[in-house]
Amino acid sequence: MMPNYPPAPDNEPTPNSTTDDSGTVSLAFGCAAAFFAFVPFIGVVAWLLGICGLVFGVSAYRKLGRGEPDNRVAAGFGVGLSSFALLVCVGWVVATLVSLSS
Repeated sequence: MMPNYPPAPDNEPTPNSTTDDSGTVSLAFGCAAAFFAFVPFIGVVAWLLGICGLVFGVSAYRKLGRGEPDNRVAAGFGVGLSSFALLVCVGWVVATLVSLSS
């Protein structure tokens, strides 16, 4: 005689458990932008990465206001790192212009 086991649980995700990765993408772009901002000649890439990080971070914050999945910490760090990287890039431009004008 075979034992009666309960049926296997249904591992399908529920409709309310959607994930939003825009905060995580913002964090990844922010980390990369902060790294490349300090590398001479390659720092130009940091402009693009920093802007993309800001766009994804702001997008994640807007989704928070609509009650979508929470990724607040990653989005916050992404926006912060992207902003920092863009400020470093602006600093490099200002320092270059000052040194060229004198």
